[in-house]
Amino acid sequence: MMNVMHDFGGLNSPGFGPSPGFFQDAEQGSSAALTELEKGLRSPKFGEQCRAIVKFPRLFEKYPFPVLINTALLKLAEVFRAGPNFIKLCVLRVCDGSQRHLDKMTSVDELVRRIITVMNSNDPVARALTLRTFGSLAGILCNKKQVHQKVRTSLDSNDTVELEAAIYAAERFAAGSKTFSTDICSKLLEMIKGYATPLQVKLKMIPIFEHMHHDGPTASTARTNCLELLESYPGQDFVITILQTLTALSIHTLIHIPQQVTLLLEYLATDPRSQVQDEVLNDLKVLAEERTAHLWTKENIENLVEYIKNNSGKKDKLCIMALNVLIQIVEAGGVYKLDIAPSSSIIKLLQTLSYSGDLALSASSTHLLTQIAVSVSREGLEGETSLDILGEAVQAIESLCLLVSGGNSYNQQEMYYLKKAFKCLILLCATKPDCTGQFVDILGGMMMSKYEDTDSILAIAETLAALGDNNQGVLSLLLNDICNLLMMLTQEDMPCSATVVTHSSQTNRVVLLLLTMLIQTMCGHKWSSHSQQVFRSGTEVLDAWSQYKLARTALRYGEHGVAVQVFASISDKVHTDLFYNWIHSLELFASAEQLLSRDESRKSLHERMNASMKTLHQGLTTLRAASSPNRQLTFQIQFMRCRIRYVESLYQLVSAATSLQTSPPPAIAAALAAQSRDDLQRCGRVTGQLRNAVKELQECAGDWGKLAEASFDADLASLAFIRVLEKAMSNLATWIEMVCLKSSKQGTMYANTEIEFVPDLPDGYSPSIQIQALIKTFQKIAGEFSRLSLDSELRPITHHHTECIFSSVGLIHSSPLPYPRFFFQSLQETKLKLSVSPHSRNTGIDQQPVTVKTSELLAVKVEGVIERTGVLTKQTREVSRVCIKLQTKILNKTMDVYRVEDKSIQAETSLEQTADVANDFFSVQFLAPFPCGGLYTCSLEAILVDAEGNRWRTDVSHSITVKSFEAGGGGNAPQARTLPRT
Repeated sequence: MMNVMHDFGGLNSPGFGPSPGFFQDAEQGSSAALTELEKGLRSPKFGEQCRAIVKFPRLFEKYPFPVLINTALLKLAEVFRAGPNFIKLCVLRVCDGSQRHLDKMTSVDELVRRIITVMNSNDPVARALTLRTFGSLAGILCNKKQVHQKVRTSLDSNDTVELEAAIYAAERFAAGSKTFSTDICSKLLEMIKGYATPLQVKLKMIPIFEHMHHDGPTASTARTNCLELLESYPGQDFVITILQTLTALSIHTLIHIPQQVTLLLEYLATDPRSQVQDEVLNDLKVLAEERTAHLWTKENIENLVEYIKNNSGKKDKLCIMALNVLIQIVEAGGVYKLDIAPSSSIIKLLQTLSYSGDLALSASSTHLLTQIAVSVSREGLEGETSLDILGEAVQAIESLCLLVSGGNSYNQQEMYYLKKAFKCLILLCATKPDCTGQFVDILGGMMMSKYEDTDSILAIAETLAALGDNNQGVLSLLLNDICNLLMMLTQEDMPCSATVVTHSSQTNRVVLLLLTMLIQTMCGHKWSSHSQQVFRSGTEVLDAWSQYKLARTALRYGEHGVAVQVFASISDKVHTDLFYNWIHSLELFASAEQLLSRDESRKSLHERMNASMKTLHQGLTTLRAASSPNRQLTFQIQFMRCRIRYVESLYQLVSAATSLQTSPPPAIAAALAAQSRDDLQRCGRVTGQLRNAVKELQECAGDWGKLAEASFDADLASLAFIRVLEKAMSNLATWIEMVCLKSSKQGTMYANTEIEFVPDLPDGYSPSIQIQALIKTFQKIAGEFSRLSLDSELRPITHHHTECIFSSVGLIHSSPLPYPRFFFQSLQETKLKLSVSPHSRNTGIDQQPVTVKTSELLAVKVEGVIERTGVLTKQTREVSRVCIKLQTKILNKTMDVYRVEDKSIQAETSLEQTADVANDFFSVQFLAPFPCGGLYTCSLEAILVDAEGNRWRTDVSHSITVKSFEAGGGGNAPQARTLPRT
């Protein structure tokens, strides 16, 4: 798995801020770059012109704003019109590589006027390049009738190059223009049915029909025409092309999908050609995706099952493809379409194929059976069948593991299917945790029998580590085996020593996984001397990077004592001061957590918390020294600030509870309570202290909430972890108010509030053992407060209440706090850049404000670009919309403010607009009023909105200084674009 990390530390820099100086230098930089490229375009040297042209895509990526893109494309169009064919080809490549920026073009008519003149050339190659350029620009030219006419006319060309270019352009325009697709349909049909058109040209024309989906009649006409062609051209290439076209057309229309599935299944059953069946199954897999799987019928699935049944043992490759189609249907939620009765054809088929001697067929059948079992359990359909389908899946996976476990080592194919079986195993154990133990036993035996085969141990160890991450204590039975295997791999005189020397990196991964499994096993328990010795010897054979990953893993599982030792050993192996400070800060954080949770030298809770807070502050100072403009460590610093406040809030809570003993209520406490009408004042000083502590806990919960709102790039587990801490602090404050500060002043505020801890976890998220331990801790605390609240004879505040508080804080600190993955790694990184106009101009060392009359509205335009990096398949969320908030605040008021007669006119305003993101670009405009004379600051703030409507704060902001004046009082300041107030 690929992670977005920096060189050594694996540091992420989650944030949304632009590069330094972006707002000041963006306009000047883009103008200078464009001027430099324009010099190259005007150069008499052919090579310089080509070099300048190929630099335009990089310019578009760096400054993706409409003004620059519009100017650059017009210049390229002029070069295209006057240049030779190779220059035209270079411009075509620029257009192909800049598709996501074309919609920012504003002078479309001028662009067409400059390019279309080349169609009058006598050179067919030049006309072909022009047609392909039109095709590349079809997204913005799709409704230009003059271009439609040129493309339609070029389809009659006798030149092969021009004809192929016209077909390409026709396909692109048909995808974007309803008018063009309707008009060209008859022309295409005439050419395809005509005898003069070559067969290869007909094959290239047929896919154009898949884009004729803009309205129902056109789509039905296109489908009818394709079905007629299917009967007229029974050749293999034509059948495959037409079926693929019909499938693509059905995906867009949706209404034809049942008919298309039936058609494909007919060809699958009746056409004997293997290549046709292969392509049919590929089309069926496309139609089995999540968006279309619900349109399959039970009859369709029965036909596919019948095909597998009739061809198993004859065409195993095609049967495996058919099984993959069924797997995809079940994964998409189509388990309702299957008959899962014990006597059904699909269950009987899977019971047979899962124990087949063919490894590939057995693995695919087991995968399907597992997916059905998981879906049945997830949807609660166990009562609809008498079959123990989970038990069947467990037996099938065991059989598959035994099937591939023979021999001393696995070949590449066996390893592929072994990993496939392990994925089924992890999926099944996540659904049915009870069966985890028997699989751990099987995998443990396989691991010890294959210790000389590094590849085998690696796959088995990865699976065991995944099981250990989901279920606490499942690897306890393998503790001795893990220790023995680590000792074998770290000793030089063992038979696997040759493997260690030859595949050091692979062995490093194996040892690292085994040490991770050891951490998972000992998590929450006291390490024995033997375990510590094995861990130490295993760590010594790892390289520095693997040791860092191990220490990072220990921090994530809350084993801070282990992390301290490893960080101390690698702190002198880094090559920069920034990395040293990063490693040293992690060492200090781990030391502080160790002091807080397992420091036996300090018996007092106060002493442990004092020592921990001191070390945490030292670590935060060191962490700030590890940041740089290129790696700002925003999330890490904010997380540690929240962690420090977390400890400080609990420290204040303990101090407040202690004050009941150190400062008992005075003799006049009852009189003071009666005078203030607050019955809790009879308890003395502890009442105010506890109320302040509750307020501090609520503010701490708010800080965790703000951190979560600013963590757009965080993975699901890290975000859930932060939300659990937010809920925990908020609930703890509520419980103390309900139980320890119960007062008649509260009335029925907490009458319907239960004392229980139910974290708000994302839908479909299964918490790891780190979050499970945190949840269990606060559930225990909720139980203690609940028991105390049931004792109606106890009146707050007594030593029973303070003992409950001491016990709760002790429980919190006894459970080590794990650090989230986002603290170390980011699977995605999102950056936001803004360009605001008008902007304040610099005149020397002063900044000249934008001027506007009080009777007019200032037009503020905000354009933004979103830059995303990371692993696309691992990204957790995407930006759907961007919300821009504009606030004006008056700085220097003139006397006009006090002479305003109309009290409805507000000197300060707040506006908000939301824009959709298209190709990572958005634009909004404001008309901001400045009704009173004076100096204003106009602040802009960006908020991201994901596909689910959740809002995420960013650090991106911009401000403009505006000077508002009455007519005739503007001086020599520059005038911005304004509109008269209506």
